[in-house]
Amino acid sequence: MAGAQVEAEALRLLRRPAGNRACREEESVKITSIETLRTDEFANVLWVRVHTDSGPIGLGETFYGAGAVEAQIHDTFAGRLLGRDPLRIEALHREMLNLPMAQSSTGVEYRAASAIDIALWDLFGKVCGQPVHQMLGGLCRDRQRIYNTCAGTKYVRSSNIRPVSNWSLGDADSPYEDLDGFMNRADALAENLLESGITAMKIWPFDPPAQENQGLFISAAQMKKAVEPFEKIRKAVRDAMHVVMADLCWTGGLTEGRKIAAMAETYHRPFAPHDCIGPIGFIAAIHMSFSQPNTLIQESVRAFYKGWYNELVTTMPVIKDGYVYPMEGPGLGVDLLPAVFDRSDLVVRRSNV
Repeated sequence: MAGAQVEAEALRLLRRPAGNRACREEESVKITSIETLRTDEFANVLWVRVHTDSGPIGLGETFYGAGAVEAQIHDTFAGRLLGRDPLRIEALHREMLNLPMAQSSTGVEYRAASAIDIALWDLFGKVCGQPVHQMLGGLCRDRQRIYNTCAGTKYVRSSNIRPVSNWSLGDADSPYEDLDGFMNRADALAENLLESGITAMKIWPFDPPAQENQGLFISAAQMKKAVEPFEKIRKAVRDAMHVVMADLCWTGGLTEGRKIAAMAETYHRPFAPHDCIGPIGFIAAIHMSFSQPNTLIQESVRAFYKGWYNELVTTMPVIKDGYVYPMEGPGLGVDLLPAVFDRSDLVVRRSNV
C-alpha cells in the first residue's frame, strides 16, 4: 500500500470509534442503589448489594463492626458512587479511598471499600457472563490446595470476637470443633486433617497467655503449655513456609488484593488469601487464588464451609481431598439465600439515586 493510502487508512481507523464511544456511553450501566444487609445473629457480617439500571446486582461482603461500616457506606461512599458506571472499578476504588485524613486507614473505610469493590467485580462478571476469576485473568490451575484454620463452629459467629472469650469451647457438638481439637488433641486433629487430604493447618495457642498478661510477658509454664500443640503435631506430621497473607474484606477488595499478590510475586513470595470471616469473602478469595500465579494455598475453615455458611448462601465451592475447585457461573457464582431476606433479625439500609 502506498504511503498516502496507509495514512488515509490510519486516519479512517482513528475516526471510526467515535460513534462507537457515543453508543457505549448511551448504553453504559449506572449504579442506582446501594443496599446493605446485616443480622443480629451474624453480627459482624455485612453484605452489600450494588443495584444498577440495567438489572444485574453485585454482591459483596466485609466483616467486623458491621454497623460502623454500614454508616460509612451510606453516609460517605454512596454520594460518591450513585449514578456512576460500576464497571470503572479502578476509578471507583480510588474514589472511595481518596478521602481526606483517611488515605492510610485500615479500619472502617477500608472494610467498606472492600465490600463494595467485591460487589463491583461480581457485577462485572455478571455483565460479561464470566466468573470473576476469568475477569481477573483466568485460571492459573485447575484446583487449589487449601489449609484448615482450626476454628470451632461458633468461632467469630457472634459480635464477641475478643481472643479466648469467643472460642465457645464446649458449647457445640459437631465433628469439626477444631479449636478444641488443637488445644487438647492437636496430634489427633492433624492426623484427621491428613486423612481428609488437608496437609496444612493454622492454630493460635498463645492467645490465652496474651490475654491473661495483656501481651506484656509470658511465663515459663504458659510457654510450655502453648507449645504443646506444636510438639504434638511435629511428632505426628509436617513443616511451614513464609507467605504473604491478605484478607480481601479488609485490605481493599479484589482490586487491592491482586496488587498485593503482584507485589508478592515481584519479591518471589507466595500468596495465600486469608479467610476466617463470611461466605462471600471466602468465595471472593477463591476466585483471587485461582487467578494469581503465585498462590501457594487458600485458607479455609471446615467448621464454617460445612456449617454456618450454608445457612446464608446458595452454594459452596467444591472442596475435596485437600483442594478447592473453581466456582462456576458469572460473577462470584453465589447469592444470598431467599431465607436471609425473610429473617426477623435482618437490618436493611438503602441509598438511592
